[in-house]
Amino acid sequence: MDMRRRTTTINTFRRATVTAAALAAITGTLAGCGQDTAGSAQWAAPAATSAAPNPKETLLAALPNETRPGFSYTIKDWETTITGEVAPKSKGVHLRLSYKEPELGFTMHMAYLTVDQQTWTKITFTETKGLTGLPKLPTKWMKLDPAKLTGDDSLPTTYESADVAGLKPVVANTTITQGGSGKYSGTIDLSGPAATDVLSEETIAGIGDAAKKLPFEATVDAERRLTSFVVHVPTVGKTKAYDYSVTIRDYGKAPAVAVPADTVSAPAAAYEILNG
Repeated sequence: MDMRRRTTTINTFRRATVTAAALAAITGTLAGCGQDTAGSAQWAAPAATSAAPNPKETLLAALPNETRPGFSYTIKDWETTITGEVAPKSKGVHLRLSYKEPELGFTMHMAYLTVDQQTWTKITFTETKGLTGLPKLPTKWMKLDPAKLTGDDSLPTTYESADVAGLKPVVANTTITQGGSGKYSGTIDLSGPAATDVLSEETIAGIGDAAKKLPFEATVDAERRLTSFVVHVPTVGKTKAYDYSVTIRDYGKAPAVAVPADTVSAPAAAYEILNG
């Protein structure tokens, strides 16, 4: 692979990892911000009042928080699917994604793991027949040094919140027109800075004023925990209309997120991919 094509490849890696960072950004902690403070299995219903519950407050309280048991999640947009697990008790987040490079044809598979103050990654490539010059990386978990991750779009290196998709500021900008029985719908204002965890700045600009009233739906289970959140995004330029979706499942049954047993220090080639 010549230098021009290798530079193109590295930029492709960067686009994929930035997408992962944006969708899996762990935004400000939810603890102490109005969510329920009881564990999932012993969730206490609020005291009865004469006023009907506010649907937005109910939906905000259903978001993942530090008192929830561990869960699995899937986040999708028009080109990327991220899957993983969150373990609030052990302060762990695990994410996985694959990205197919359309020009050269290979696929990059990335896994990212953070437990409290430590971070590791795995990066592998498939469908590489006929290609040369791809980085040679260890197959073990590679421990990352935060000081070597540069740029505003660098991956998070510590656990901060169970709200893996950064939904709290997004839900705060909703207008709910229908709620109850675990189903909510309405419109959402994604024209402000809180929207960048969901849509890119370019997409928001392309949508224009319509970004202030995008339709959404959400569902909550019988224990008042979020199970899905979907925003309907219209066609922008060459990108057809699509759904941005967050699905949460397996509360209390998801695989554990823990410090890996066998690791190596990340080599320079890994930082070249992550830093672009």
